[in-house]
Amino acid sequence: MLMSTNNQVFRLTLPIKFKPYLVGPDDDPSKARVTIAIGLMTMKRLPLDQAARLAGKTPQEFVEMLQEENIPWAEYAEED
Repeated sequence: MLMSTNNQVFRLTLPIKFKPYLVGPDDDPSKARVTIAIGLMTMKRLPLDQAARLAGKTPQEFVEMLQEENIPWAEYAEED
């Protein structure tokens, strides 16, 4: 998996046995970013808006996705 920011790349190599957990049955690699973003957000390592960015979604799209999956999200939103 590659994540790019300002021409910098972070590469993560995992054993193939973890692939189904990250990309799902349709083998969509973008789902790995979503999985990692949700994990980092729920571990309180990323606020919701940054997790959405990592997942390649707007905050609104990310919240809608979390709601569809019954993942509580309100406690992870940054307070103004």
